[in-house]
Amino acid sequence: VHVASGYHDGATPWLATEHTLAALPVPDELRANIEVSYFEAGHMMYVYKPALVQLKTDFQSFLNDSILPDSQAVPSASP
Repeated sequence: VHVASGYHDGATPWLATEHTLAALPVPDELRANIEVSYFEAGHMMYVYKPALVQLKTDFQSFLNDSILPDSQAVPSASP
């Protein structure tokens, strides 16, 4: 699970996300499967170019680490 949180998000505040994730009844050995990225942006972080670049990089890494063997990793590209 990848969660993208904007520090200035009034709809889904990052601290509420942390609280919710901490309260989930997930076994400790599966908690490593939850990843959270934080952005200096609001709810639609992708409209702020620096956050879009970070979002793309973070999510691409998440996908590569989660579903693709190292030999099939998607190369980085500009958004």
